[in-house]
Amino acid sequence: MDAGRRLTLAVLDDTSGDGGFDPAADRLALWTVDATGGDPRRLGLEGAYPLDWTADGRTLYAVGGFQAVRSPEGYTSQWPTNVLALDMAGGAVRTVITIDELVTRLPRGVDPPPTFRLGWGRVSPTGDRLALTLQGVPGRQGPPPFTLVVIDGAGNPVWRDDTPAGGFLQGMTWSPDGTRLAVLTGQVGPSRGNAPVALRVIAVATGATFTILDSTIPNAGGIPDITFRWSPDGRWLALGRAGGLTIAAADPPARSWMLAPGGRAPDWRPAPGR
Repeated sequence: MDAGRRLTLAVLDDTSGDGGFDPAADRLALWTVDATGGDPRRLGLEGAYPLDWTADGRTLYAVGGFQAVRSPEGYTSQWPTNVLALDMAGGAVRTVITIDELVTRLPRGVDPPPTFRLGWGRVSPTGDRLALTLQGVPGRQGPPPFTLVVIDGAGNPVWRDDTPAGGFLQGMTWSPDGTRLAVLTGQVGPSRGNAPVALRVIAVATGATFTILDSTIPNAGGIPDITFRWSPDGRWLALGRAGGLTIAAADPPARSWMLAPGGRAPDWRPAPGR
């Protein structure tokens, strides 16, 4: 296995020359390369973008099956419709679930396809859960709505969450033990000034939510400027933003303190042996 030593990338052959991806004319292939860009290997998965690896490097999740989706405003784009899993040992590709199947399995009613499209995702550290975004078709009336869904390896939803109108998902990351998700949502603000954000920790098994941050912060181009990282033991989250670097408890009761005014881009040192 080459886990930890190789990168995945999607390579687009823009045959149509329009600068975009046209599934009818262009070729989209997945490759892996080593850290120097050498030893390129083409994977047996065509017309797909990578999502995330399992921690052991044995499975690569991707989205594919691109189809043209037209918004109510008349805007047409190509969006993926399938969640795929590639077995790196044998090369077998399986369809985990399609967008149509996933929408029908959701525990509450949602608008039928093609209102939703598949977005991006993150695999849990245990490898048995995939956090995935279903995003509304973009138009000209501000950011599209989205739904955050956690599915198991068979594509069955185990949890979902909807953003309010005009909201967006800026980031999500699993706790080290794979039981919780830290999710950053917000509202698009003015190009200069402050924008509202909320950072929540969700226990996926129960849906219990703990709000760590619910505030307005300075934004860059309308998007709040904030990064966050779990501690290796899963007890804390480090938040880097314009006001500085803050450490916050990941479980109730709420506790936080400013560690470094002006601090940005936090990253924890791994625990010994990891």
